[in-house]
Amino acid sequence: SNYDLDAAIRRAHKADVPKSVIERAIKNAMGGDQAHGALEEVVYEGAVGPVLFIVEALTDNRKRTAPQVRHLFSKYEGRMDANLASFSFETRGYMEAELKE
Repeated sequence: SNYDLDAAIRRAHKADVPKSVIERAIKNAMGGDQAHGALEEVVYEGAVGPVLFIVEALTDNRKRTAPQVRHLFSKYEGRMDANLASFSFETRGYMEAELKE
């Protein structure tokens, strides 16, 4: 059995997450229910001081992702603007960030 999945389900039950929401999340993770779980790639541009960033994200809800990315920029006294940085970049590599619970 999948220990990580079991632990996540136990945490969800402790947080009183409805069973239907848990089941839908599992179904989305397995690639089902594309109406609710269709993933799309979004790109945000921003700057913190003189450093420009292009953030590429994979999300199932762009209306939730944009404020989260904007918050990260503002947390470090930066800003998020359209077409701020793309003209200055050439893709050299990727960096992954994992959210801690």
